Amino acid sequence: MTKKSSIRTIFLRVLAVLILAPGTFAGAIWTLVVGARTYERFFKQDSTVDIDSGTYLVAGIFTILGWFGIVTGWKLYEHFLRSSTLPEWHVRAWSGLFCGSLACLALVHTTAGDLPSRLIALGWPLLGSLGLGGLLLTAKKAGD
Repeated sequence: MTKKSSIRTIFLRVLAVLILAPGTFAGAIWTLVVGARTYERFFKQDSTVDIDSGTYLVAGIFTILGWFGIVTGWKLYEHFLRSSTLPEWHVRAWSGLFCGSLACLALVHTTAGDLPSRLIALGWPLLGSLGLGGLLLTAKKAGD
């Protein structure tokens, strides 16, 4: 194992522990909350939820986009642990990172509070997109 590959492995393990695993956990909780609130809004007659249906549609769309980002992050993590080459599916990887980043930015934008505290509390998955995007940019093509 070369020094460069061991540094990359340490970087990926830290990324998994500090960003991917908590992001997956937060995504699961968010999915349960959005799902429960949507169920209550549309299927319960005595619903106490006073938010319009469009809000739930947008929340559902950004939840799906967020999961595209989470799954892409884990797939890139697994790929770069094994190899330093560019994955064959690198275009889809960029799309997944973009979807996850877009969902994260939407969450930061729609929550209350001042911008710096929202970025610290909710914007940390963007660091994962940045790190994995950097690995994609510096990856070698398969034939090189």
